[in-house]
Amino acid sequence: MSARNFINGTVWTGDNLPILRGMNSDCVDLIYLDPPFNSNRNYAAPIGSKAAGAAFKDAWTLSDVDVHEHGEQEGICAGCDTHFPFKIMEVDHILPRAKGGIDHIENLQLLCSHCNRSKGGKTMAQWRAAQGSV
Repeated sequence: MSARNFINGTVWTGDNLPILRGMNSDCVDLIYLDPPFNSNRNYAAPIGSKAAGAAFKDAWTLSDVDVHEHGEQEGICAGCDTHFPFKIMEVDHILPRAKGGIDHIENLQLLCSHCNRSKGGKTMAQWRAAQGSV
C-alpha cells in the first residue's frame, strides 16, 4: 500500500481536481465531494463515461419549492400538521443554516409562520423536544 501524502482529516475547498490527481490513491478509502448548490449552472457527465447522458441543472426557485414540498407535504405544516394555503407557508431549513444547513431543496420544508418563528435556529428534534411533543 502506498504511503499517505496528505494529513489525515484534511478538508480541501475549491477545485479539488489537481489535489485528487496528486493523492496516492491506494491509501484513500472514501472521498466525498460536496457539489455547489444553487449555482445556476448545468452539469453533465463527460461523453464516453459510464454516466454519459446524465445531466442536471443546479438551480431552484420558490416555485420549485412549491412543487417539491407543497406536493409532498400536501399543504400540511411539518411542525403542527395543520393544513395551510401555500401562499402563507414559510420555507424552513430542516438543518438550520446556523448549524451548517444548506440552501438546497432537500434541506427545505414548509412550516406555518407560527411554527417557523418558534423553531428559529433549532433542528426539528430540538424544537419538538422544547415543545414537549417528542
